[in-house]
Amino acid sequence: MIPLKITTLLIILTASWFDLLWTATIPAPQKPEQINTRFLLFTRNVPKVEQVITLGDRDGIKLSDFDAGKPTKFIIHGYATNLQQGPWMLRLKDLWLDAGDYNVFIVDWSGGANGQYEQAIANTRVVGNLTARMINDLKSVSGLGLSKVHLLGHSLGAHISGFAGQALNGLVGRITGLDPAGPQFDGLSAKDRLDHTDGQFVDVIHSDATKNGGLGTLENSGHLDFFPNGGHDQPGCLLGRLPNILTHGLSGLTACNHLRAIDFYMATISGTNPRGVGYLCSDYDTYRRGGCPANCAANAANCATIGEEAIQWKPLENQTLGRRYFLTTSALYPYF
Repeated sequence: MIPLKITTLLIILTASWFDLLWTATIPAPQKPEQINTRFLLFTRNVPKVEQVITLGDRDGIKLSDFDAGKPTKFIIHGYATNLQQGPWMLRLKDLWLDAGDYNVFIVDWSGGANGQYEQAIANTRVVGNLTARMINDLKSVSGLGLSKVHLLGHSLGAHISGFAGQALNGLVGRITGLDPAGPQFDGLSAKDRLDHTDGQFVDVIHSDATKNGGLGTLENSGHLDFFPNGGHDQPGCLLGRLPNILTHGLSGLTACNHLRAIDFYMATISGTNPRGVGYLCSDYDTYRRGGCPANCAANAANCATIGEEAIQWKPLENQTLGRRYFLTTSALYPYF
């Protein structure tokens, strides 16, 4: 047996302090059958009735309305959410199907997302791997190209998207993180949270990123990181309670800032709404004082469009990586 002191030294040399702390405080994940992750397919041909696709069911994929020639999008919810408590997932699905001819999957992992937060965190790894397996099934059966895959997740769902991307060797075309969860994730290494290496293009919207009580992370997680209104204290969250409840259920009362990243993204899908433009800057106070580069024509990396159109900045990812983009919004839809 290796002496305790040597074992401890080896651990310190091979893992960060934060990773060790995470391991010490997070329980073992539940079994896949306990989490009971469901993959619900919607298409333009069948937009309102879910088609349940089961892992390993090749015939089920063949008999479904899935079309590998079309872009494929996955919507992944966060903690303490299901389709009833999080109606935003169905709304986002409808917006996407109105805007384009997609395969849209809702990943329902509510069986593992409730209960203690730490247990839900542990389950994110399992759900990420299951999502990667589903994508591999679609690839194997129908020839789906990974470049056509877009994973979008909110809160813990953002990290699930990252874990799925990791399992697919960072080859998925796009990952969108909507206010990735901060508690128990801040300070972890890239392999233990959403990171820009998880996909070919990763864009992130931070809306509840504060050190004191925020549910989102302050840390950069993508090729493009947007911080609307500084990434916290979103306009309208104290007054606009009815719209929040209609979009997000009762959680809209208590987690408005955290959920506002979803609202911002959905507002960008319709081509008729104003575009939200973020400006490259060191911090929000400097942005508000007008101290940021504003000449987008001189350098396209000085500005970037938040939400659905952010993918257009993929060619500039080396210039935007590690930087922050700030913008202000109004209190009400369409926000920009």
